[in-house]
Amino acid sequence: MIDVETIKASAALVVEACQGLVDFDFGYDERSVGWLERYIERLRTGGAFDDNPDNFVSVFGCYLGEAIIAANGGRWNEDGKYPLHIMLEGDIRVFPFAKVRKQMGIGLDGGDSILGFFRTIPALSKMIGDQPN
Repeated sequence: MIDVETIKASAALVVEACQGLVDFDFGYDERSVGWLERYIERLRTGGAFDDNPDNFVSVFGCYLGEAIIAANGGRWNEDGKYPLHIMLEGDIRVFPFAKVRKQMGIGLDGGDSILGFFRTIPALSKMIGDQPN
């Protein structure tokens, strides 16, 4: 069973923590996702994820998922086939925790970007929505 309240609380912790580090209203929008992407890069290159990245993946993934839902709709979903993810209209599944883990692991230079992921979702939704049934 998905504990959406815990997910939302974890995402809110990211918003609260980051708000103290920025000079704009940090929220669930593209600007904030972009700032978090750059922050993850600074943490990554500083070795913050070397010992135990799982807690970071969890809270940053909750935040990214909530930002995706705020911008695109959708809901948290989990089933026997797929781990916790966002289910968008058109049966589109996106995996914010996996994307955060990839950026933390190989970074922007390696080709993984939570902002790029966030930005592609509307195009993906449109592309799938435009396909004939």
